[in-house]
Amino acid sequence: MIPLMMAGQGPLTLYDIIKERGLLTNLRICLDAGDIASYDGSSQTWVDRSSNAYSFFRGATSGAAADDPTFNGSAGGRRSYFSVDGDDIFRLNQSNPAAVNDIHKDNAAFTLFALMYPGSTAQVTLSGTNATSSASTGFWWYRSSSNIPTFVITKSVSGTPALSVTATTAMTASTWNAIAVSINEAGSSGFFWQNGAYNQVSASDTFNAAYATPSAGAASQTMGIFDAGSGSTPAASGDRIACFALFGEALTKAQLDGIWSRLRGRLGL
Repeated sequence: MIPLMMAGQGPLTLYDIIKERGLLTNLRICLDAGDIASYDGSSQTWVDRSSNAYSFFRGATSGAAADDPTFNGSAGGRRSYFSVDGDDIFRLNQSNPAAVNDIHKDNAAFTLFALMYPGSTAQVTLSGTNATSSASTGFWWYRSSSNIPTFVITKSVSGTPALSVTATTAMTASTWNAIAVSINEAGSSGFFWQNGAYNQVSASDTFNAAYATPSAGAASQTMGIFDAGSGSTPAASGDRIACFALFGEALTKAQLDGIWSRLRGRLGL
């Protein structure tokens, strides 16, 4: 049996769980509000725990501003999180690396994972690079006005998305939800995942993830969280986020389940 606690630390950080599960090789971004190595409780930067240093500004820039999410908890406290008031965002503090631009390209293989708390039922951008526009290049991961996860790949050469897929089950408002989308474009396979279960698409666990003539160029906007690079459809007031990760591989359901089984105890779930 693997112990739930690390000596002297309490419940594991997301990074420690990913390491424990042998998934560091393709970890591209790892952000954790409850990991003091990721957030110190006061800075303007949410630090990436992966080896890539793809950190995010708290807000659109490095300066304190009205769009900065609010930190709740204590530095290193495992139940710590960020809350937002309706226009707060996180934005990558550098140009998009290949790991981000590859999400919308042919042969993409990735997994987006987040631990989020919808404060209400509202359309909200979870992450993206396309300014929420079908005329831009990039990806858009969002929840609909019914809190249902949707994932879109757009290309500026056409108003028709290269991929647009919507799950069936809504995220539950006013509680924590672990969610993910995993895609192997070359294998034409993808799935939504939520709280240890497939979030089906049209009564199927998986969906056809083949992109229709995707763009080979860079994304139109810098990657954001609660933001698709333009500040449009940010998180609703009362929303929270504790963890976010990007993998450069299509994780399996079993791998996501393994992360969730170790992470959920932090929040009493």
